[in-house]
Amino acid sequence: MEVVRLATPKASGRGRPQKSASAAVCAPDVKFPVEVPKAPQTAPQAVSVLIKAISEDAIKLKLLPGANAVRDMMDKTFGAAGWTMRRYFADGRLWCQVGVYCPQEREFVYKDAGGLSLPCRDPALMREVTSFVSAASFWGVGRDVMELDDIVLKSTQVPIVKDDKGTCRLQTSLKVDRFAYDDAGSITMVQFITGEGKKILWPEA
Repeated sequence: MEVVRLATPKASGRGRPQKSASAAVCAPDVKFPVEVPKAPQTAPQAVSVLIKAISEDAIKLKLLPGANAVRDMMDKTFGAAGWTMRRYFADGRLWCQVGVYCPQEREFVYKDAGGLSLPCRDPALMREVTSFVSAASFWGVGRDVMELDDIVLKSTQVPIVKDDKGTCRLQTSLKVDRFAYDDAGSITMVQFITGEGKKILWPEA
């Protein structure tokens, strides 16, 4: 019977420790904070103005970045293949997970947010939109707008009328015209424009 012997590697030197195979492929340690690309500022034309409450004296507004604009900013910031999104239900609420690929971990890292209950004609669509833009804001995309508190404009700034049923209504349309920022990147001023072209500042000058 023929015996075949396998060649063995020569020793590299007496007393020298041998490197293990696992050490050669071990990933480097993750260092914190993990750097992520900086998201751009949200364009004023990409922001929707929602009415939360209205009275004879004032109107309360909520600003939201549009879902399509947030997707475009995610693509520009992380690349079309560098982020992902999925939704799920938990505790009777719709939630959204937005994941960004982390090279250090070699996998997607997710951040979650639930949908917001805001006055609208389509509550289900509102929950889909707000859960997504809220989760994306945790990665910095649209965060400048999402961090804003409710905005109150007085009746001396915008025309508010009461109809025959006693319901107060805004007698014009409102759009965001421009933002002003501080050095930290937070919005400090919002300029609105009405349907008639009148410009309104918040906070009031």
